[in-house]
Amino acid sequence: MRTLRRLTTLRTLTALTALTALTTLTACGGGTERGGGADVGKGAPTRPAATRDPTRIPGVGDRWQRRIPADSRQVVAVYGDGRDSAKSTVVLYAKQGAAWDRVRGWPAHNGKKG
Repeated sequence: MRTLRRLTTLRTLTALTALTALTTLTACGGGTERGGGADVGKGAPTRPAATRDPTRIPGVGDRWQRRIPADSRQVVAVYGDGRDSAKSTVVLYAKQGAAWDRVRGWPAHNGKKG
């Protein structure tokens, strides 16, 4: 149970770090350009459409959802392939009205020390 909590905390911190970086970029005028990197077509946890809440970022817990500034237009989330895996996927979400839409994803690599 302790290991699971630590894993959840690590994933959440990774997602928040990426979220903070993108929020900063958005504040500096970054847009939702769709150029660059190929969409890998995976990343965000997949759930049946009926159960996914479009007003939330998939895989991000309540505590971190509340930390997303209300006026944010973009969020980057990083989803690890597994507890001990260095492979992950970076996913860009853009806000359309009240809903968060997945724009694209890229393969990523987590370094040994972050």
